[in-house]
Amino acid sequence: MTPHLDTHPDARPDPGSRQRALVRRSPLILAAVVLLAGAAVLAAQGHREAAGLSLQIVTVVPVPIALERAHRVRLPTALHAMYAALLLAAPWVGAALGGYDAWPWWDALVHFYSGVPIALGCVFLLGVAAARRGLVLPPGLEALLVMALHSLVALAWEIAEFTADQALGAQTQKGNTDTMTDMIVGTLGALIVAFALYAHRTRGRFAWLSRFTGS
Repeated sequence: MTPHLDTHPDARPDPGSRQRALVRRSPLILAAVVLLAGAAVLAAQGHREAAGLSLQIVTVVPVPIALERAHRVRLPTALHAMYAALLLAAPWVGAALGGYDAWPWWDALVHFYSGVPIALGCVFLLGVAAARRGLVLPPGLEALLVMALHSLVALAWEIAEFTADQALGAQTQKGNTDTMTDMIVGTLGALIVAFALYAHRTRGRFAWLSRFTGS
């Protein structure tokens, strides 16, 4: 079995498929509602900067949907949920609501958690790419590619934070130690996924991974 591909992108979806898509994307809808409600409350309390940041976060909620449409795939509900949780935990609770300042450990926890959904997303997209080309990747190479792709995303994340600090004065990076800690703990989260993937491919363990690998 391979990750689900939409092989007939021009066909009109039936009502049942629309309902299933709505269910799969329900975590994103819930996250958007929470962010919009939070923005309204923050604005009413006079926290305009936090309210504005909440509205900015809403604009990136549909990213998984855009990926689905661009690549004609159906992301697992779990990926939608983990992405929504990451948005709420990192930029909203961490930045908009002051979690990073209130809990010094929150930043490291969020980056560790981020490694898991990012790596699982890489597992899924690698499976889609391999299936479309009729390839079967060796388990070791697949795990290594997942780590490499995660590292690329983590690098892009840190570059985005650096850019925001320089251009907008966001002050998300506290120095070299903070940046390296973020990358290390994020890599640890991805490493857990890579080891689990290797065990799944070679020994059939961690059956839950089948929803991402399609096996």
